[in-house]
Amino acid sequence: MKLAVIKDNGTTKEVVRLAQDAGFAAEDILVARSREEALTLLEKLIPDVAVIDPHLTPHNERLEDGIDVIRTLRGKSKECIIICFTMGSNTELGVRALQAGAQDYIDASWPRVNWCSLLRERLNMWRGVALERAEHDEK
Repeated sequence: MKLAVIKDNGTTKEVVRLAQDAGFAAEDILVARSREEALTLLEKLIPDVAVIDPHLTPHNERLEDGIDVIRTLRGKSKECIIICFTMGSNTELGVRALQAGAQDYIDASWPRVNWCSLLRERLNMWRGVALERAEHDEK
């Protein structure tokens, strides 16, 4: 069960830790910190689950880098579960991520939301969905 974490900021390590808490093995978690790294990764393999920041270049005016990665991944796989995860409080960007093919959207800036708990729960849930798909495909 492969997980791609595609994020460019300091929360990447926390996301990896939460993924391990949700049952992903450390050796199955792949990290990319830019659009270019992500596209290179996706040329090599397609993950079962991906956590993608829709805005991979925070100091760049262009907001589409993560959306480009979501579109590319969705074009390569209809089965990969894509979670859009942002710290940016930009609902419009989240909507565009969902339109591009993400199944889930978590904005860590939402008030009164413990994003660590929420992301861990969602990773656990989507990991279960991916495992069920894999078992079904084997039959």
